[in-house]
Amino acid sequence: MTQPIHTPASAYDKGPIEILCKEIGFRFDKGLETPEMLMAFVSVLVAHIAEMRWLKQECVSMGAIAPSADSEEVLKRVLQMLAANDQEGLKSKAAEIHDYIHRVALMT
Repeated sequence: MTQPIHTPASAYDKGPIEILCKEIGFRFDKGLETPEMLMAFVSVLVAHIAEMRWLKQECVSMGAIAPSADSEEVLKRVLQMLAANDQEGLKSKAAEIHDYIHRVALMT
């Protein structure tokens, strides 16, 4: 049986999958809150983001704005997290990357 990613510290504590689902408007179910699902979820999101960055870069010659260095840094960090395949450190690493994204967004 797959163990949940976190043990709620209070009566209700949102896990990383629930947070991701809310951010992208996807229906959340508590059964999704597992390390395996987080790895799968993030892997699919990263693949889509990498594809969008590539397409945007290809369109620069037609006047599109190039992808930011910050987005490249986020992808690099996420790919390192996924390659490490560290389910114990997954939640904290994902939280660090999430916080980095929000810090970068506030600076722009």
